[in-house]
Amino acid sequence: MPPDHVTSLTGLVPDEPPTVFVHGVDSLEGSPHRVKAALLVWAAYPDGWAAGICWPWQRFRGSQLRALLTMWVRAKQVEPQEGVDYTKVPRISVSGGVDAWPALPPAYPRLDRRMWLPLHLHARRPDPTGEYLPLRTAMRELAQRR
Repeated sequence: MPPDHVTSLTGLVPDEPPTVFVHGVDSLEGSPHRVKAALLVWAAYPDGWAAGICWPWQRFRGSQLRALLTMWVRAKQVEPQEGVDYTKVPRISVSGGVDAWPALPPAYPRLDRRMWLPLHLHARRPDPTGEYLPLRTAMRELAQRR
């Protein structure tokens, strides 16, 4: 049976989703590396499968910058962890370009929310450099309001 087509992920994503490793979304000191991310949802689209992911993004720029970052990536960028059960990860269907796909909610297992800014960014495309300029801009604006 094909997955359901959805326009909102409200109520679908569990509070404690399983984790995977993801390639091509970040770098450390200019070198690409994999990040540990929560696997929120699998999505079927006309060209294959995508994964909706969330991870705690952080950088040190004079002070520590932290936020939850979500995005859609190609399924081939996802590396499952041994011994983790992924059978309960929701499967949906999406259509159109990635800009038309539903935004992903922030969810990450066992995250101490007191240690993270109340900031979440849903990036429409991976940034292999890991800079995510809209996120950095939003963080600066939040810091200025404090």
